[in-house]
Amino acid sequence: MFSLAALVSVLSTAHAQEPASDAAVAATEEDRSTPVRILHFEPPISLAKLAEQPALDLSAVPTAPLPDVPEAPSVFADLDPQEQAYLQRLQDIDSYEQALEELEFQGGAWSAQIAEELATLGSLLHQQGDYEESIEIFDRAVHVNRVNYGLYSPEQIPLVEKMVESHVALGQWKEADEQQQYAFYVQNKAYGARDPRMISVFQNLARWNVTSFYRGIDPDPSQRLLQTYLLFRAAADTVEAHFGQRDPRYIELLQDVAGASDMMTR
Repeated sequence: MFSLAALVSVLSTAHAQEPASDAAVAATEEDRSTPVRILHFEPPISLAKLAEQPALDLSAVPTAPLPDVPEAPSVFADLDPQEQAYLQRLQDIDSYEQALEELEFQGGAWSAQIAEELATLGSLLHQQGDYEESIEIFDRAVHVNRVNYGLYSPEQIPLVEKMVESHVALGQWKEADEQQQYAFYVQNKAYGARDPRMISVFQNLARWNVTSFYRGIDPDPSQRLLQTYLLFRAAADTVEAHFGQRDPRYIELLQDVAGASDMMTR
């Protein structure tokens, strides 16, 4: 016979295994009826097949013409040519100053390229009428030139001549004369007195001396006039030695010698 305790145990086990409620059963049935969704993946395409595809021809696609946009008027449009040139030089000066800063940063303050940029900048300043600053720029270019090519390099002569022009523009004849004498000294050292290239050097300084004489920059012009005579004489002798007396320059220089001699006797 079953005991009371055994009967209670059987009833408890049967109660724990009772079927789920109607709601749970309905939910389970609904989940089972929901269709399974499977994602679709395209098969990969190789790069070789892509390369075989013809390129898209965009020329066949019609495009609407762009509307005509009027050009903006230039800032120089209302200025006369002289004013336009002045403002253009201002822009160029600013560009060269920036370029110089970059060159100094990259290659130092004494690179040969800086001398070229300084020469251009000095010329622009001279054209602007900024003669004092142009002299400073040319002087710096001369120093850079000496560092790269030597103390007596002929490459510095055009720079010195520019300095002479700026001094003359400022009415600084004494300073201009010093630069002219320096240019002669450098070329004489570079070429030698008997070099045919000295013919024009002799002539240039002699003619400068004549101009200086009439400008009255010397209290006593006797030394300058004597130098002028010797310069014309040296030019004539050099032409005769290298090209002969039939060279047209020889007769012209003899006439200059006679004129310098006449000036000395006045």
